[in-house]
Amino acid sequence: MNNNAFATNFCPVCGHANRKQAQFCGGCGRPLARKRAWWWVAGLIVPAFLLFLLWFQTQSPPDAPPLTPTTAGISAQLPSRTASSTPLSTAVTVTPLVSTTPPVPLIPTATPTPRPTHTPTPSPTATETPDLGPETIVYGQSVNGRALQAVRFGGGGQVIILIGGMHAGFTPGSVAVAQQAVAHFQRNLGELPASITLYIIPIANPDSPSAPGELRGRLNARGVDLNRNWGCRWTANPTWRNQVVTGAGGAAPFSEPETTALRDFILARNPVAVVFWEARASGGLVSAGNCHDRPRVSAAIAGIYGLAAGYAIADFENLTNQELNGDSTNWLDDQGIPAISVLLPGYTDADWNSNLAGIRALLDSFGQ
Repeated sequence: MNNNAFATNFCPVCGHANRKQAQFCGGCGRPLARKRAWWWVAGLIVPAFLLFLLWFQTQSPPDAPPLTPTTAGISAQLPSRTASSTPLSTAVTVTPLVSTTPPVPLIPTATPTPRPTHTPTPSPTATETPDLGPETIVYGQSVNGRALQAVRFGGGGQVIILIGGMHAGFTPGSVAVAQQAVAHFQRNLGELPASITLYIIPIANPDSPSAPGELRGRLNARGVDLNRNWGCRWTANPTWRNQVVTGAGGAAPFSEPETTALRDFILARNPVAVVFWEARASGGLVSAGNCHDRPRVSAAIAGIYGLAAGYAIADFENLTNQELNGDSTNWLDDQGIPAISVLLPGYTDADWNSNLAGIRALLDSFGQ
């Protein structure tokens, strides 16, 4: 037998060699598929398909993008048809199986909508929190050049001013109570309502000599009683304890640097209450400023402070049957500024707890 006659027709299942024209495998009996010359079919179909695509492109609208079809790994580029274009029969260019030119997508890619640009709105500038202190302010100088100082606490719109040492040598207790007030609010600043600014002046007359209960302890370096140098009923020769003291009123109202500086300090701040600590009155006394027949604006704060401190509330001039010349609280009341004199029970004792209660009552009243 001539094996070369069928050696090329092997069964794809069992591998048995069969004749070229055998329809069934002699080894396993399975049908044998005949090899057909498909190459000539492909040679007809592929050109016909490419020519169809070229014809289809000529039917597209003028503004349609050029079509680059890809099939079975073959890429054909079809040029646009113009009057001078290459004839259709030679227009087909067959590219290698692996194309380096990416195909143009048949479906148009959607243009992404740009996101709106967000411009951040600048945040409003925060309102600066006021410095709550304590802050020491020099508001003037005494006759001998000593600094006149006030200590500020808080930053609210309602101003309260507490003043000690108008007669520092005469009543050192007024200095002591003011100093204790400064120390207290340094430790307890949270007690101060946000609406309040508190000023404390420990020594309004630093040049006065130490002489508790004596006239000379009331005078400044020029021999003037600073609480007889204000404008209400001023005289150069005022009375003290129903006795005339020559020259104790000064050359004119506000002739002394201490009273001028204190007046200007108070007027510049337009306070709702001014308290002067003085001495003395047995059991304590609160007297409202009164330049004429009755207080203009000071009676209310006298009641607030006196009730809280447990002190008597009365007009000092009526109580002692004497007229005061050039008194600070009387002048301030006449200017429409509420002012009171708080006479301590002794010359040297601060009576701190009673006066702290009076201070707190004012803070509560104006801190609402």
